[in-house]
Amino acid sequence: MKLSYNDQIIKIVSQLLTLLKVPFTAKSLRDDLETHPDFPSIYALTRVLRSRNVETAVVKLSADQLFVLDTPILIFPDGEQQKPACISRIDDSYITLQYPEGQVVAGLSCKNFKYT
Repeated sequence: MKLSYNDQIIKIVSQLLTLLKVPFTAKSLRDDLETHPDFPSIYALTRVLRSRNVETAVVKLSADQLFVLDTPILIFPDGEQQKPACISRIDDSYITLQYPEGQVVAGLSCKNFKYT
């Protein structure tokens, strides 16, 4: 079953919180996000994450620039067909990417990441 965009956002934020070891319940996260008046905007996500004491910053970067950041990182690629995702690990020039449906892509090179 294909997830709606809002469900994709909720799932990817859940993955981020899990990676950060921030305690939450699926119900409380869904409620917090869905009741925010600006959901599913980036603003709503940052407000909900900050309410859970998660540091946030919203920046627009090229794929090359991601390699200097600490993980985990939520990404929202440009383009209509792109899904939100979470970069859970960066090693040398490779990343591990998690998608809302649970798909994990490990060992993706920077070059290949640019075109996914």
